Amino acid sequence: GIAMDEDILLKEALESDNSMVVQSIYLQKAILANYFNDFSGAGEMASLIWNNAQTSASCNFMTGVTYFALGLSSLGVSRAVAKDETKLDRRTVRRAKRESRRYIKKLSNWVKQGEPNVHHMFLILKAEQLACGGTDNGSKGVIAKSVVQKAYDEAISVSKRSGFLQNAALANERAGRFFLENYDDKDWGHLYIGRAHELYSEWGATAKLDHMKREYPFLMESKEFLGRYSTQRFGKRRFSSSASVNHWKSSSESFGGE
Repeated sequence: GIAMDEDILLKEALESDNSMVVQSIYLQKAILANYFNDFSGAGEMASLIWNNAQTSASCNFMTGVTYFALGLSSLGVSRAVAKDETKLDRRTVRRAKRESRRYIKKLSNWVKQGEPNVHHMFLILKAEQLACGGTDNGSKGVIAKSVVQKAYDEAISVSKRSGFLQNAALANERAGRFFLENYDDKDWGHLYIGRAHELYSEWGATAKLDHMKREYPFLMESKEFLGRYSTQRFGKRRFSSSASVNHWKSSSESFGGE
């Protein structure tokens, strides 16, 4: 773009060994890949960051966003493998599973410490982990549909109440894909994706809305479709003053956080 040329900036950063700029570019590409359902691309970006990712014992918002994006990207590798859409080798695929558990555990610990801005991120990662059939200890199996749906619903609710419309939209879309891809359930699938479209529209993500029209043609089947799925039932966007650390702790513990 006018402000910068990504290719030139990345080339210069690599040549000067500026790891902070390199990591920032890869992270932004991973975030975009996740929002546009490029699971293979997100996984590839994450694999480039793992070895150089900065770690922090204390939480700040940007570190939380970094861990959230890397957790999503690592889990996305499982989705890409299932669709045979990745060129990553088996060693990287196995590492992706380990990395996803590490990021979930880190966010879980911060939730227990009372960090409200990462709570919804933790819940989304847990829902994604369950949707991929994974658990905290690395075992894999069939997770009950109702359990996965409950996890997504809580993630959506907390994301919206916290004011993160883009992540509430993301969680809705992932829930919809879960029902469509695993159960061919168009009732629930279309419901969640319709809500995702509404939230992305409210957020002002025009490129994403165009992408959704191409990926989900049913969105445009009738003028009434987009009016069916009100998201108002998810409540206010900010936590009330009465929201307590105990609420965040209990949510974290109920989903197996350590």
